[in-house]
Order: sequence, then structure tokens, then C-alpha cells
Amino acid sequence: MIKDTDFIEYFDKDIVRQEKIMKILIQEDKWHNLDDLANEIQWAKKTIRKDLIILRDILPSGWGILTSKGRGIRLVKPLESSLENIIYLIRKNTKSFQIFQCILSSKNVSVLSLSKQLFIPYRATREIVKKIELHLKKYGLELITRPYLQIVGSEFAIRAYVTRFYVNVYAQHWPFKEFDRKIIMNYLSVFERNLGITLFKGDKHRLTVCLYTLINRIKRKKSI
Repeated sequence: MIKDTDFIEYFDKDIVRQEKIMKILIQEDKWHNLDDLANEIQWAKKTIRKDLIILRDILPSGWGILTSKGRGIRLVKPLESSLENIIYLIRKNTKSFQIFQCILSSKNVSVLSLSKQLFIPYRATREIVKKIELHLKKYGLELITRPYLQIVGSEFAIRAYVTRFYVNVYAQHWPFKEFDRKIIMNYLSVFERNLGITLFKGDKHRLTVCLYTLINRIKRKKSI
């Protein structure tokens, strides 16, 4: 299951709303009334219609959103599929997510350069950076904004925060194209055999993300 934590603060309002729509549609294989959907989410029907168009374009092959006058809205999905297959496709468009990724992976990045790179107005970029700064403080970390944006604090705390971020934002998705997940999974399988244990799927995923973060930080010469 996807765990909602305070990392939801990273998501834009439209992203949160679109996730709510998908969660409602996937709960029951039936036609959903637009009025009921709008009332449950507490947004205007016009906004919900726009979201449905966006979601229809995001959904991968085999998924679809049907609309029928008089019947309503219905989600079509492949067998044995879950919402977690779609979550990353929705969340990757959130501006806070994109900005945090840039701060984490880039050097010499500023509010102005982020604004230009991501085509986000400067004022909006500055507000998002402030939101990220306040969120980091909850975890004992600091975001330095001058001369360049940089997360500072205990390296252990940074690794823990980044791992939590990836686990919560990406859900079960593995977006790290530069690193083959199978390599880590093979090591975990050896670990399981040697200790005579079986890791739950969720625990195994968190461990792979944790190990990726560890390796990535070490490669960037960030030691504890």
C-alpha cells in the first residue's frame, strides 16, 4: 500500500486531487457519478473534467477512463494491476518534486537557474524552495540558498531523508536508470538465503532504495 506521510506537502494541489480521483475510481469497478465524485473530492465538476482529460493522457497502455452521458465515469485497467503502477506517472509532474531532484543531483544550482531550467516563474520557484526548506527543518536539515542551493546537515540524516523521499514519492517505482535494480536484488537474495529469512516486498523495496542512496552518496564523495 502507498503510505501517505507529510511528504504529501511536496505535491501540487492538482497532483493530490488527481490521486484522489484515481483512488476513488479504482476502489470499485463501476460507473461513478460526476456529481458524487466532485462532492467527495470537494472540487468543481469543471476541474474534475479537466483532471480526467489529464489522467487519460497519463495512463499507460491497457488503462483508460471511460465517460458516458447518463452513466458517468469508469476506470478500465488490466488484471492484476494496482494504483501503485500509476502513482509515479502522476507524481513526477509535481513542481516541488522536480525542484528537489535538481537540488539533490546538481551543482551550482540557484533559484533563478531552476526557474529558467524548469520553466517555472521565479516567484513560484522561490515559494517552492521555501516550502522545501521548511520541510527539511523537520528532519534536522538545512537548505542553504546562497550562493547556491545545497542541503546541509548530518550525512546520515541526509541519506535517511532522501531514502524516505524516494520511498514515499516513487512508491514501488524504480526510476534510477543509471543503476540496475537487479544487482541489488541479487545481493538481497543472497542475504536472505544466508540468514534463512524472507523479506517482505515492501521491506525489500525500502532496502533497495536505501542501498541506492548509500551508493549514490558515496560516489558523490559524501561520507559519514
